[in-house]
Amino acid sequence: EPDRFGHKFYPLPVTTLDTALRKLSHYPQVTVMVEIKEESLRHWGVSKVMDSLLNRLAAHNGKCVLISFSYEALLYARNHSAMDIGWVLREYDETRRQRAQTLAPEYLICNQDKLPRNKAPWTGARWV
Repeated sequence: EPDRFGHKFYPLPVTTLDTALRKLSHYPQVTVMVEIKEESLRHWGVSKVMDSLLNRLAAHNGKCVLISFSYEALLYARNHSAMDIGWVLREYDETRRQRAQTLAPEYLICNQDKLPRNKAPWTGARWV
């Protein structure tokens, strides 16, 4: 964000997942959310991406939460690991509520503007 910070952090390359995971051990109070990008899933396929990611995160179970817009990727994670998951919702509707009930994510992530006014959100997960 050069408009906000000027050159204060320039050049600062994007941290790799492996580097971030190594640093995680220095911060025992921190839990990180690792987003599974849909572009990666489309390019390499759900099982290849998820198998690789779950293998890399296995030693950090309890410190990482897998999040994604992709229901299929999160369902794969649910069926192949004990990792906490968070589903990022594009819509807040009955179809998503039923799928969330089946998926049983620890977190549901949604733009607050999509939630109904004066009505509590669905139960069963922590909302972000």
